[in-house]
Amino acid sequence: MRDLNAIGRIGIGDRGSVTRLVFSIKELRSRQLLLHLMRQAGLKIHIDGIGNIFGRLESSDRKEPAVLAGSHLDTVIHGGKYDGPVGVIGALEAIRTISENGISVRAPLEVVCFVGEESSRFGFSTLGSSLVAGEVDLKDLTHAAKSPAPSARPENLEGLFGAAY
Repeated sequence: MRDLNAIGRIGIGDRGSVTRLVFSIKELRSRQLLLHLMRQAGLKIHIDGIGNIFGRLESSDRKEPAVLAGSHLDTVIHGGKYDGPVGVIGALEAIRTISENGISVRAPLEVVCFVGEESSRFGFSTLGSSLVAGEVDLKDLTHAAKSPAPSARPENLEGLFGAAY
């Protein structure tokens, strides 16, 4: 609960609702916290071209496809404190428990934090998971609604995470 509440405090409003719009400073802070927690857990971290975060626990058979669990950290305006983070932090806690107890797994396990799952800024939802699933192409982002924040415009997204992948 400590980690879940730490993420929940980022972007919290007067009445307990949370606003962490995708690619906002608050949403990026929550993702930085997640990266810190993943490093503490000893996970191998990968950030893809749009900013989806994957924290991997290796397995006895590296040829097996990874089992992914997670969700997202962005919210709609005045969203729920636990919508999204429960999936991400729950997956992280499950992997930490497996690792701490020395449980051997056959397939690699990955915590995933999808980016842009809520539709608050670009006019469509499930951005990160749709890219991973092959349902949308990165070039399709040029058709997304322009954000009032220049740093969050689709043409600028590559620069946000360019050094990380």
